[in-house]
Amino acid sequence: RNTLIGLIFEKMKYWFYTLLIGSLLVSYFGVAQKVVKDTDITLVNTYDKYVENQYDYDGRDTILKRFKNELKSALQNKGLKDYFFPKWDERQAIVASKDSMLTILSWDWENNGTYHKYESMYRFAKGNSIYTNFLYEDKGDEEEAKTAIYYKIYQLPDTSYLIKGWGTHGGGKDFFIFRKLSYKDQQLQDCKGCFAGKDYFFFEKSRGDD
Repeated sequence: RNTLIGLIFEKMKYWFYTLLIGSLLVSYFGVAQKVVKDTDITLVNTYDKYVENQYDYDGRDTILKRFKNELKSALQNKGLKDYFFPKWDERQAIVASKDSMLTILSWDWENNGTYHKYESMYRFAKGNSIYTNFLYEDKGDEEEAKTAIYYKIYQLPDTSYLIKGWGTHGGGKDFFIFRKLSYKDQQLQDCKGCFAGKDYFFFEKSRGDD
């Protein structure tokens, strides 16, 4: 009888700890999912705040800077390594490579009339490490041709990536840009001189043309 009671007691302890661990795991993943969702919503809300204040030439720059800091923090967060920001994708542009290592987020300044300016950041996840930086950040220099909304990534046999972007500067025209990126020295780098001596290929056309 004592042995039977002992067995019942042991079974009760087993199920108690199993339920306790299960509850803790459910709670943990619930909190983690909320953090992920809140991060996505925060990015959208900060960007929307920037758009709302796009003609407040002092305040908008501060908001845009905050947005970039929030985005960089989110892309560097290892807990978000496999998260692709669906809320942001509804409003702007995000694309990931088939191997999920390279993710690119792009956005439009939306305050330059018909002459659009676009910026973009990337997340490159290699093993347990994450590297992030700007693919293009406006600094008023000769690199402005690289301003685009990036929406396609092709994986090439040499482990590099060919990325395709689109944009418009008004005047009834739009453009496409291609860049070949490789991981080197803990960052993604353009292939130097790979496009007829340039590190990108830029093509502009009338919007009515294929």
